[in-house]
Amino acid sequence: MGKNMRDWILRLWRGEVSLVKAFWGYLFLGNVVFSIPLLVILIRFEKTGQPAHPLFTGSLFILSVFYFTVACVGVWRSASKYQGRKVWGILAKIMVAGSVARNILEFFK
Repeated sequence: MGKNMRDWILRLWRGEVSLVKAFWGYLFLGNVVFSIPLLVILIRFEKTGQPAHPLFTGSLFILSVFYFTVACVGVWRSASKYQGRKVWGILAKIMVAGSVARNILEFFK
């Protein structure tokens, strides 16, 4: 992992990015950008009738869980440090909690 990537991951993890950037940039947009290629790949496997290799799908799963975890922790910590209207920090934490709960429920579905 390059130094720049490690730095932005650590800054996000520590909540050292603005709440707006953490929420809209990393949690929302980052998950969209990250998820679309994964879905396209998995749909392509499904349409061809060929099963995806378990190592491949397992790696994708681990990578997506890692990204989602870092983004959620980053938003939560940025919300805790937010100096603006308190309601935005609270709403961001509610969205993170809801996203985590939804993903856990989907996993065990």
